Amino acid sequence: MLNRNSKLILCAMGLMLGFGSIVGYFLAKWDLQSNAIVSSNNAIAATALDSKPKQINLKPAPIPPRSELELKYRICTNTQVTSKALSRFDDKQLNDLVFKVCTENS
Repeated sequence: MLNRNSKLILCAMGLMLGFGSIVGYFLAKWDLQSNAIVSSNNAIAATALDSKPKQINLKPAPIPPRSELELKYRICTNTQVTSKALSRFDDKQLNDLVFKVCTENS
């Protein structure tokens, strides 16, 4: 059972933690804004010792056409799988399957 002193200590700790988290959040937000860090940037600069910075696109690569995925699957597995058998997979699942099969067989 909590007595009066322990309740006061718990209230004080709660206020300190609450105030600290609010102040810490605004300090972190201010620090990010003051350094001009933009969160919606889609590219970063990568540098090497003797080269100029180049832009790297962080967007995922588009999924190839389905016919190309089916052909890659047939080549990697060395089988004659029909398109009907592969139709149960959507494009993303087939892309992941082709990647997995081709990397395991190489």
